[in-house]
Amino acid sequence: MVDKNFEAGLVDRFAWRSDEVGVMQDLSGIFADPQILGHLGEALADLHRNEDVTLVLSPQSQGWVLGPLVAQSLGVGFVQAYKDVRGGDLADGMYIRLTPPDYKNRVLALSVRRRLIPAGARVLIVDDWIETGGQADALVRIIADAGADLVGVAALVDSSQTGTRARLGVRSLLRIEQLRR
Repeated sequence: MVDKNFEAGLVDRFAWRSDEVGVMQDLSGIFADPQILGHLGEALADLHRNEDVTLVLSPQSQGWVLGPLVAQSLGVGFVQAYKDVRGGDLADGMYIRLTPPDYKNRVLALSVRRRLIPAGARVLIVDDWIETGGQADALVRIIADAGADLVGVAALVDSSQTGTRARLGVRSLLRIEQLRR
């Protein structure tokens, strides 16, 4: 269970930013606060702590901030999922899966080094935000390709629909409704 003061700190340090594309979320205030950052990994890990996680997998880029914090708290390894890897980066042998169109109507190629997900691993996906579940769905297919098992998804903010939440086992520290615009 997330402490109410910690949750209030997350909400207070969250911001919405406007640019030419529209309104976007800004987590930089959360990451800049040493008190919150010091507890963030543990809080996200607690969402799935009792589920025998053996590996954390996170997509670029905000997931690469959160994933190592969660992995450290759980005492397991962390694996990076790359977006749109090109050329020589593929030389290592990668699992590659496409996402459905995202909120910007982009189809992304997510890739993970094959050697880093052992068969039988119990994998927790960690990311900053989940809305459509498209990136998580691509990562679930990669986890299956590796012969591993999905534990669920731990997210800082969940703005997904109930079906997506149930299908992926999403648990979050905040729901979109808590973030005032």
